Amino acid sequence: GYKAGTKHKGRDGEVQWLQKSLADNATHDLRKIFKKSDNSVIYLHRSINTSSARRVLCLLRGNDTLNAWCNGKPIASTSKNDEQRIILDLAKGPNSLLVKISNRSGTMNFHCRVLDPHRLKDHRVFQSPIALNGIIEHPGVLDRYVFLAKAKESINFRVIGRRLRSPIDPTASIYCTHQSFYIG
Repeated sequence: GYKAGTKHKGRDGEVQWLQKSLADNATHDLRKIFKKSDNSVIYLHRSINTSSARRVLCLLRGNDTLNAWCNGKPIASTSKNDEQRIILDLAKGPNSLLVKISNRSGTMNFHCRVLDPHRLKDHRVFQSPIALNGIIEHPGVLDRYVFLAKAKESINFRVIGRRLRSPIDPTASIYCTHQSFYIG
């Protein structure tokens, strides 16, 4: 199990689960938090409780290698330090998110955010019609918005950059979670 203090046999001896509080939507330096060195592995477990079955968008990033499972099913496997955007089908009640980060050398960063369309506090919510703008301060910065629409209502999205003489090539990705869409 994933209970704090539970011990298991590891490659180099006994290991145990520790309870740590890692803020959602923040990048964490796991080497500093867990006092790990090169050529190490850390497993992270998070319980996601829902009042009803639903779909959520999970954003994961880790280096060097990241593997993840939701309720025992594989959902991500990458050796790149890029963001994994995964739609999770959650059951009513507790759901298990297990992440394995393998580090060969250097930094051992981890970032996780779960966006639930039923929790409006997770989002900046806008009603149409509206125009949004922002400044991308450095490479890798992303803006995310949730748009609420009524059935059969159409929404027109325009993502511009070059027309404003910006050096960026903007893109829009749309994620649907049942009746909710994620724009990222």
